[in-house]
Amino acid sequence: MRDEKEKTMRTRSALWILILAGFAGSIAAAPVRKAKPTPSPTASPSTSGTASAASSAACSAPQYRQFDLWLGEWDIVGADGKKTGDDKVVSILGGCALQETWTGPKSGQGMSISAYDPATRHWHQMLVDDSGAVLKLEGEFADGKMVLIGRRPSQKEKGVAIVHRIAWTPAPDHRVHQQWEASTNEGRTWRPVSESNYVPKQ
Repeated sequence: MRDEKEKTMRTRSALWILILAGFAGSIAAAPVRKAKPTPSPTASPSTSGTASAASSAACSAPQYRQFDLWLGEWDIVGADGKKTGDDKVVSILGGCALQETWTGPKSGQGMSISAYDPATRHWHQMLVDDSGAVLKLEGEFADGKMVLIGRRPSQKEKGVAIVHRIAWTPAPDHRVHQQWEASTNEGRTWRPVSESNYVPKQ
């Protein structure tokens, strides 16, 4: 019985090591300013029912609520007004992380996990889709918006690294504006990748 219990504990420890490994390592990207204590943004009405029923005391500080602006069920609408996907963002692990699941209008799906790390005072996000692409981002909530930055090799141009910068900004009517940019010269210049609005589902 004791051997079985020890085996179970070793298995759980191994799982936590694998989970934490996904967030390990700083991403060499454009400079990210050190996070400052900022007021938690007001969550929109669309977030009702998405927060975890039991909150973790370990994640009760205001910094953990900075990304609550993204909680909800959304229609993703492009700059041209056309719907580009469906998105759902929920609070998990007692409010210690956010889990996103999205689907394209015809095909394509993906998900992400976002969490605030008190050791680095930064937010971290790992995004993966059904093409196998993985993007790790790091950043902070400042000046009224969440900005996360990540660096990964180009799949098209050998030897070229692409820095991705994604910003989420609360907008009128409980919407969230997302601007995605990329740089191939370490953040000296940026080009637009996509611009979308998260519109609460009716």
